[in-house]
Amino acid sequence: MSVDLRALNFGKIVEAVQSEITTVSATVKDKTLNRFMRPIVISCICAFASYYLVYAPPQAKFAGLQRRLDASKKVSEYADNYKGIHEELAASFDKLPQPKDRERWITDTLVEAMKADGLIADSIIPPDENVSQGFAAQKVSVALTAKFSEVYALVRRLERSKPVMHVEAVHIEKVEHLEMNSVNCTFGTIIPLQKAQ
Repeated sequence: MSVDLRALNFGKIVEAVQSEITTVSATVKDKTLNRFMRPIVISCICAFASYYLVYAPPQAKFAGLQRRLDASKKVSEYADNYKGIHEELAASFDKLPQPKDRERWITDTLVEAMKADGLIADSIIPPDENVSQGFAAQKVSVALTAKFSEVYALVRRLERSKPVMHVEAVHIEKVEHLEMNSVNCTFGTIIPLQKAQ
């Protein structure tokens, strides 16, 4: 239902309001304010009681529910973020050697890669291991004499190995009067001592 403001006569409305105010003030002067005190007090008490007993409790309950809903949304958002990060962490752990392979994995992988490339080591230094914060960092060093292309193929093979192994250092020195190089390589890996939680 729409009201046409042009059809309203504001002069009559103002006149009616003034008439009501005049009637109320004349009645209060004639009968005195004390006679109306009881109904005024009762109506004020009813207004406050209806506000505090009827209107305010649902508003407070609604505000509490809104806070809980907002908190639940945040928890859900953080839970989704946590789940994504946890899945990434688990995927990273899956790329690392297993704790059960800790004793011989790095040495066996190096020897197998060298055999696959037809290389023979001059010496292999046993793995060095440092344990810190639930991880074992292992390094193994190998000395060999080989052509540059053979060393490159070995390094590429070990970098692509699954689980992950990385090259820490490669030192190549040309051997005089031969087409060979004296090579010292250090390879490393990290082994988680427990699963991602």
